[in-house]
Amino acid sequence: ARATALASGLPERHRERTRAELEEAALRLFDERGYDAVTVEDIAAAADVSRRTFFRYFPGKEDVLFGDQKERAEQLRQALAACPRQEPPLSALRHAVLVMTADIELDREQLLRRARIMAATTSLYARSQVQQRSGEQFVAELMAAASGGLGEDSGAVPAAGCSVGSNAPERKS
Repeated sequence: ARATALASGLPERHRERTRAELEEAALRLFDERGYDAVTVEDIAAAADVSRRTFFRYFPGKEDVLFGDQKERAEQLRQALAACPRQEPPLSALRHAVLVMTADIELDREQLLRRARIMAATTSLYARSQVQQRSGEQFVAELMAAASGGLGEDSGAVPAAGCSVGSNAPERKS
């Protein structure tokens, strides 16, 4: 959910609406035709914008599926930073994930569509695995920093793997 758009002015709401229309058009086309059969031109036409407008919002069609990673990472960082320093790392991680995903039900269908598309497309599945590993490292570093620099033997790395790994789409053979 993009709650920030609600509190913004007209230009920001227009940008958010255009981005959402591009995402929806892309997901619909990826679902209908398969990721590899869809071009940027197809997505732009379906959203009734130019190819150039598409590239103002996304560097490429893959980024429609992975574009929110930095935003989600920042949400998690902020949620972990808001936890009391004396809170045990696993408890802090649990709290941060619950805060970050509080409105996940609003995005449920879109997240499930993304997961299905990634699982069905070899190149996307590979990138999702790279993203997962990067996310695990990011969470482990955040947990270590939040707990005063605990080492890998603290359980931060396995906990990070569990928290991030649960989001990976299942690959169909």
